[in-house]
Amino acid sequence: MQRGNYRVAVAAIALLLLSLSGAASAVTWNEVGDAGNTPLTAQTPLGSGALDVIIGALGSATDTDVFRIYIPDPNIFAVTMNGTALSGDNDTELYILDALGNLLFNDDDGGPGWLSQANAGALAGRPGGVYLVAYNLFSSIPENAQLNPVTGWTVNPFHSQTGTVQLNLTGAEFAPQTAADVSSVPEPGSLLLLAAGLAGFAGRKKPRRD
Repeated sequence: MQRGNYRVAVAAIALLLLSLSGAASAVTWNEVGDAGNTPLTAQTPLGSGALDVIIGALGSATDTDVFRIYIPDPNIFAVTMNGTALSGDNDTELYILDALGNLLFNDDDGGPGWLSQANAGALAGRPGGVYLVAYNLFSSIPENAQLNPVTGWTVNPFHSQTGTVQLNLTGAEFAPQTAADVSSVPEPGSLLLLAAGLAGFAGRKKPRRD
C-alpha cells in the first residue's frame, strides 16, 4: 500500500473509533420513528450512562409516546418539558409508570405555562430500576389506571397540536437493552472488531519485487 493511501486509511479508522467512543457517551436520545403508545411497546433509548434529554414528537392530536429509562435513585429524579415546542398552546400531560406499566405519577400543568413536569421527590421512597416516562396532550385519561397496568390512553385534546417534545431529565440513565433492542442495531463490539480488522489490513505492506 502506498504511503498516502496508508495515511488515509489510518485517518478513516481513527475517525470511526472516535465516533464510537462519542456514541457511548451521548446523553441525548432522539425518538426513532414513532415511539410506542403503551408500556408494552415503549421505545428503549440505546446507550449507556447518563440520559439527560429525550427529544420526540407528537405527530397527531391523539399521539402518545412512551420511553423506557433507568432511574438509579428515584429520590432525585426529575423531568421537565421546558423545551416543548408544539403548535398551539403547548398543553401537555406527563406520566411516570413502573416497569410493569403501573401508573405512579401524572402531571398536567406543573410546569411553566401549560407544560408538565415532575419535581425531585415525585418518586421518593421507590427502589431504583427501570421506569417508563410518557407524554401526550391534555386532556388524557390512562385506560385501566385504577386497576393497573395502564393499557392505553383515552385522549380528548382541547386543541389539535403537533410538534417537537423535549424532556429534560435529572438522575436518569439509559435502560438495559431488551432482546428486541439488541437485534435491531449493530453491537459496538462488532464495530470495534471491524475497525481493528481494517487497521490490520491497512498496515499490511505489499512485498517488494526484486
